[in-house]
Amino acid sequence: MKRLKFFLLIIIPILLFCFFYFRFDQEFGDPAHDEIQVGFNVDDESVKVNDPAEIIKANQAFNVVVTYANMVEGNSNFPAKLQITSLESNEIIFEDNWIDSYGISGKTNKIYPENWKIGKYNLTLFRNDKVITTKTIELK
Repeated sequence: MKRLKFFLLIIIPILLFCFFYFRFDQEFGDPAHDEIQVGFNVDDESVKVNDPAEIIKANQAFNVVVTYANMVEGNSNFPAKLQITSLESNEIIFEDNWIDSYGISGKTNKIYPENWKIGKYNLTLFRNDKVITTKTIELK
């Protein structure tokens, strides 16, 4: 009986700790993979979009935040690129190139879709010339 009590007093708190730790880490921790966020307001401290959106009004400026799962540790000097392409015409509407160097954990762009046509657009993140992730938005 004493062994059972001892076992329960040790194992249950450990299991609870692990459960809550991993649960909160998923909710509030760094992303598990590189991601593209679209919205209108960016939190300066966390560098995340406060109000995610997939539908954007025509001629309304919006922010695109690229967040890396892991900060660049070494001087990789690999090219990185955010590209926005019209799904209707496959025309590249916007492109931003940068170098992944030490300390970079993402990038923010303010986009002004002044002369864009109504329709769907694909946002693509390239790192070291490989497609990492994509996101589709709609301009209405």
